Amino acid sequence: MLSATVPNNETRKRIRRIQNDLLGMQTTFLRLLSDSSFTGNQLLQEWSVQCLNYWRCIELPLCLSALAESDVTGSSLLDIGSPKLAPLWIANNFNFSQVLATDISDYFVRDLDQICRALRIEHVDSTVADAVKLPYPDKSFSAVLSVSVIEHIAGSGDVCAIKEIARTLCAGGIAVVSVPFWRCSLEESTGSGELYWENHTENSNGRVFYQ
Repeated sequence: MLSATVPNNETRKRIRRIQNDLLGMQTTFLRLLSDSSFTGNQLLQEWSVQCLNYWRCIELPLCLSALAESDVTGSSLLDIGSPKLAPLWIANNFNFSQVLATDISDYFVRDLDQICRALRIEHVDSTVADAVKLPYPDKSFSAVLSVSVIEHIAGSGDVCAIKEIARTLCAGGIAVVSVPFWRCSLEESTGSGELYWENHTENSNGRVFYQ
């Protein structure tokens, strides 16, 4: 997990490089979007307008920097629900033989697979998986990444997800997990129809747990 320490100068420079890398991918996405076969690819449409939004402009590069700083080696990385730009960047900057991109819903699978084929990235696999009950054997992954995900799991789901991450992580592996921080506890719900994971979480009188 990320520590609460202030990044040193070397880390700040790495974060800035990663930010520039992620933003620089927009040119590639714009080129792909000019191909009519990508009509309807929601990920590509989103990234061609804004690769790195306000909420993730520091958090995502910081998490990827922590992964890079760890100098992790191994065959596989599991991404749990992070922004889908992360698996693409990881595939281009690490030597994992497999980068497994997962989420609670299949909204991203077709779009990410299409983008990977176009970019000839063969070792990113997209699939649906529930963080509280990962369908993988013990010690399956050298690294696990999860950016602003577990706080959105209702009930004790956050604790279950951390246990699942620990279970599926190889000895000596690294888990990079980020969550919001505030001085006091806060629980929010939102109106029905606003969340892509709505059908997979607790629903009470039309209100869906958010974080």
